[in-house]
Amino acid sequence: MLVKPFREDGRISGLLRDARGPKPGLQPLDPTVEEIVSRCFKGFMPPVANPPGRRSGA
Repeated sequence: MLVKPFREDGRISGLLRDARGPKPGLQPLDPTVEEIVSRCFKGFMPPVANPPGRRSGA
C-alpha cells in the first residue's frame, strides 16, 4: 500500500503512485544491442497464439 512509504520517510510524496514510463536518468540501449537482444528474445520465446488487437473467430 501507499501508507508504508509515507510512514517510513514522513513525506507526503510517499503517498503518490510511481509515474509510468522510463525513470529519469535511465539510458536506452544502443540500437545495435537492442537488435541483438530482440533477435535472441524472439528465438527463445514461442509466438503468441492470439496476438493483441486480433480477434479469433471474426
